[in-house]
Amino acid sequence: TEHPPEHIFMILFFGFMLKDFLVGKVGFGNTLEVVHHVACMAVLMIVALYYTDGVPLLVVGAATFELGSGFYNVAVILHGKSPMANLGYLIGMTVTNVVAGVLTVVYGLHCYRLGLAMAQPTIMLIFACTLIFARQQFLFQ
Repeated sequence: TEHPPEHIFMILFFGFMLKDFLVGKVGFGNTLEVVHHVACMAVLMIVALYYTDGVPLLVVGAATFELGSGFYNVAVILHGKSPMANLGYLIGMTVTNVVAGVLTVVYGLHCYRLGLAMAQPTIMLIFACTLIFARQQFLFQ
């Protein structure tokens, strides 16, 4: 059967999260990182299994979060070499977090408009807000 691109993205993204555990990139001594990866994998499964209409929005949200992580990676690689990298990280992470938050609210409103049970979008909103808060808190450490 043919799979839409967003399903392929979700499978690959889940695989990358799993790979981080298998190759030791995610250290089990870092509780926050483990929780983050497990939560991301759980969200992927929840949306894929229970709310397939939300898949495109999840893909955009995940890509948005990953773009923010990319700003972090550039700042780490150029640490001490480029003040612009740090500024880019500050602005890029904040903007991507705001966009991801807006997408989560749009997801909830979409579920509400369709008359779907609100438990799922509420869980997603709690997850997204927690992730956004943790990312912003890490940004200012």
